[in-house]
Amino acid sequence: MKSFLFKEAILKAKLEALDKYGEAQTRRLIKPIPQKCVVRIIPSMSPSHWQSRLPVDMTALYPDTKPTDMLGGIHKSPYLPGEVVYFKESWRISHHVNGDACPCYRLDNKCQCGRSSLVSSMIFHWHSPLMMPEKYARTFCTITDVKPELFRVKDITSHDFNREGGQTSMDFLYDYDGRWVWRISFKRKE
Repeated sequence: MKSFLFKEAILKAKLEALDKYGEAQTRRLIKPIPQKCVVRIIPSMSPSHWQSRLPVDMTALYPDTKPTDMLGGIHKSPYLPGEVVYFKESWRISHHVNGDACPCYRLDNKCQCGRSSLVSSMIFHWHSPLMMPEKYARTFCTITDVKPELFRVKDITSHDFNREGGQTSMDFLYDYDGRWVWRISFKRKE
């Protein structure tokens, strides 16, 4: 199963957006990075593949350009609508008074069983979110939409701003300004 990995503050903002709006979204850079002259990305061979297109007037600028040269690269989306993913977060195994052991999460120092951890979150070593196995995850989401876009911070709507996680995500979004990204929408798995 695929996963999402966010910095802790952004993870918290995404979870709040899911709770408040029922849906959230994220953006990921398209790789390989499309050429700067790419003007649009259109559906290609399958739902997961997109074809970048160069401007139509390229033939006027370069008479030797063939129609096949008008096609950019093939870009495979990292997620598909309907796919289930889980959120990776910092975790550790917590032991309760009755001897039960379950994963506990640094974000709120709560265990998967719903109880608070008995030990301060500062004492124990936390495992990296990179190493979080699916079996210890507590947040599962279904991908609802994946679209490529040339992202401009100035063009972001209030709808997108809120579902991105609000102000917490803005510094992160400025890194994507003027670049081709996948806009990935998701909701909690039912």
